[in-house]
Amino acid sequence: MPEQPAVRFALPAPALRPFVACYWHLDASGHGGTERFLPGLPFAWIMSIADPGEIVIDGAKAAQPAAFVKGLMRSTSEVINAAGACNYGVAFNAGCASAFHRPPLDHLANRLTDMAAMGDAALSSLARSAATASFAEATTLFDRFLLARLGEARDPGLGRVLLTRLPLMEAAGAERLADACGVSVRHLRRLYRAEFGTGPKQVQRILRLRRATDLLRRGGGAVADIAARCGYADQAHLAADFRAMVGVPASGLGRASYRLADLFDLSETAPV
Repeated sequence: MPEQPAVRFALPAPALRPFVACYWHLDASGHGGTERFLPGLPFAWIMSIADPGEIVIDGAKAAQPAAFVKGLMRSTSEVINAAGACNYGVAFNAGCASAFHRPPLDHLANRLTDMAAMGDAALSSLARSAATASFAEATTLFDRFLLARLGEARDPGLGRVLLTRLPLMEAAGAERLADACGVSVRHLRRLYRAEFGTGPKQVQRILRLRRATDLLRRGGGAVADIAARCGYADQAHLAADFRAMVGVPASGLGRASYRLADLFDLSETAPV
């Protein structure tokens, strides 16, 4: 068994790299316990090789499926695994997962969705094959599957476009953002739900929180200064978001443990 949790990464095929951040193999055997993961945008596919353990989201505990889609997370989650996690994963870049899913991403926010219950037989078959393969074999399976899905996608870059235009809503409201996208506000919300699993205001809220948490964890200044830099009305607004979404005061974030999350250290701040 490794002395510390170990994670290996592999890059996807070049054509996939605008959409897929990486593949990973995590071996935390013998390092069970409770791990915290901050709210974030990117979707991931996770396929367990060992007992997947349990997860707590919004205070509700449930068993993790053996293979699941992790959607956009609006709040901090806790993974409980007494035996230690061992899994493969596919990490998508923010706003880039919808091209590879059937059906769309609506209703996948703030939950783990069992691949076997998604009505996507090909994805379920991929998960079963990957769980019994070596990491090198699994990466080949992922590349082959994702390249085929990318070739079938109608507009795989839409989510990234929606993210880059999101500051328009922060500056001038949803109507201005909808005008820039050439759609009605109602249709704009449908587009965001299809690409992210939730509406534009929630996406904006998570991005702002992630910018603040990144600065706080790096010692980026006083809480009041960080609140102003990240677009909060004041420090009280930042404090309220932290209480609601992270579950700890903003001033105490640096003392919280995110051991496994830090192993990945994938940027969840969109290019806005």
